[in-house]
Amino acid sequence: MQSLGTNLLCLCLGLVFGWLAHQSYVSRPADSLATTGNPATQLEAKTIATKAIEKDAATAPLPSSVTNKHAILEQVFIEVLYSQDAEAAVNLYEQVHSDNIKQAALLKPHILSYLQELLSAGNDEVLINFIETYLAQFYDDIDVLILLAQQQQAQAYAGEALRSFQLARSYAYRPEHQTKVRSALQQLVTTNTKTLRTGESWVELLIFYEMLNNMGLSTAENQLAQAKLYLQLEDISTAEVLLKSLVQGKTLAQPAQELLKQINPVSTDNETNKQSIALIAHGNHFLIKARINEVDEVTLMLDTGASTTTVRKSVFDLFNSHYAFDNKADRLFNTANGVARSRVYRSQQFGLGPLSLEGIDIAVMDFPMSEGIDGLLGMNVLSHYRFHIDQDKKRLFLQAR
Repeated sequence: MQSLGTNLLCLCLGLVFGWLAHQSYVSRPADSLATTGNPATQLEAKTIATKAIEKDAATAPLPSSVTNKHAILEQVFIEVLYSQDAEAAVNLYEQVHSDNIKQAALLKPHILSYLQELLSAGNDEVLINFIETYLAQFYDDIDVLILLAQQQQAQAYAGEALRSFQLARSYAYRPEHQTKVRSALQQLVTTNTKTLRTGESWVELLIFYEMLNNMGLSTAENQLAQAKLYLQLEDISTAEVLLKSLVQGKTLAQPAQELLKQINPVSTDNETNKQSIALIAHGNHFLIKARINEVDEVTLMLDTGASTTTVRKSVFDLFNSHYAFDNKADRLFNTANGVARSRVYRSQQFGLGPLSLEGIDIAVMDFPMSEGIDGLLGMNVLSHYRFHIDQDKKRLFLQAR
């Protein structure tokens, strides 16, 4: 009976041969991917694996560069990984994982190192292609979800990065995993806060804190900073609500109480320029009419859980204003059906009622929606306003920040 190591190598060799048959070798770009160790070349990996299968390690020594069959598998995996064939690499890892979790654990650091190199090099296309393929098999991998969040933050999509952290936290069952997610999230929050404060981007920082709070990722310290920004931007009533909730807690009750004392009791929020837009009831949701590039009208479902406004591809293809979009790049989104890739375009104009915004990102993707619904209105639009949904009156109230 063959040993586990030999079985793994047989499997490995079969995958390598199949990989070689359908795709020529793509070398690691020396100027963008720093490698660790000295993995075998394609021919060397093939030769080593062949020798390992033909000869038993107990009777015939392996080449001096390889000490055991697990090391051979590791070298072949590295070679497939750096070929940038995501499907081949993930399939190999998945089969090793199903046969021997301990062996897969030895391969996992190479995956994380590879993704970190891609992230550092800004090789987003290869990175998201691998992550999309990998998460289709290992959707609850906390390490890869954190790397995805870091990539999304690097692309300035903070809302989607927080969604990835939210997902990672939902899979963090063990204390060490919970600590890992908290630490990585705090690092992202600290970095983003410092960047926005340095640029005095107060509204953007407030939006970031609101997303943290709405997703249940905010700490008491984040909420206190959020309340201070509300006061700074003269949104008094919202600041009071948040500060009163902090007073009920234990962590920052005293500084929250001090801020409440400083609020002028006769202060009122500025109600000028508040707009009211009609909503259309649709089951438990609301729909709203929107204009894109002043030409194309769409019906979108309000979704405060969506970080980015999305439009169905079949609807986008019929637009008359394709000339007015800037084609940005592919991104990975966290959807109800898992991580999905979408092309992102930047519109010149986006309008709701009498209000209009410039430079709004729109994700175009295939997803099932009821007839007459063209997409989702996300927080990248709504966060530009103080907004309130009156469900009884079926109205959306918007006021520019």
